[in-house]
Amino acid sequence: MAYAEKKHLAKKSTKRLKIIRSISDVITNDRIFSEINIQNMSEAKIMGFMKRYLEEGLEELFKEISPSLKQSAYERKANKALVWGPDPTNFIPAVNLFGTRNIADYLVNIEGMQIALEVERGEDGKSVRDGLGQSLVYSTDYDFVIYLLIDVTKEEKILKSLENIKEQRLIGSLWENHNVLLVVRSRKDRFLGIA
Repeated sequence: MAYAEKKHLAKKSTKRLKIIRSISDVITNDRIFSEINIQNMSEAKIMGFMKRYLEEGLEELFKEISPSLKQSAYERKANKALVWGPDPTNFIPAVNLFGTRNIADYLVNIEGMQIALEVERGEDGKSVRDGLGQSLVYSTDYDFVIYLLIDVTKEEKILKSLENIKEQRLIGSLWENHNVLLVVRSRKDRFLGIA
């Protein structure tokens, strides 16, 4: 069996890194995590809550990119750029891999890039592995993936583990080899991977 030619990694230009950093900042901002109870909310509810903040963040990004437009244009652009799973009028294309269909939680189309967002509540090894696996799957079709792992463990053990060399190597490898940015957020603190 011949292997398909590997998709080339999208370039990590300064402009693209700024966009990715901005989106990461929006989904991990203190406003969101001070208003929700991450211990008791489902991922679906957290994502629904985040949607408003993502739209506002994208409006701000479009203002920086094209500062001469009217406010209504920024709102339209943000609305068009953000696609999320439960929206029946706009859908995220599935990534087909290993005979399965995989759909990202959000898709952001901005400046010629497609950025998949995966949101996972991390309470055990299974949830961490699920999010990592999904992010790698999405990296086969999308330019970048932002994986938001919400640490709901007691004593924030996932967040604290990021100081370990093994975790740092994996985070670096995800970014360098797959354009997957791991972002970890707990109730009180956050970690933004490499970008």
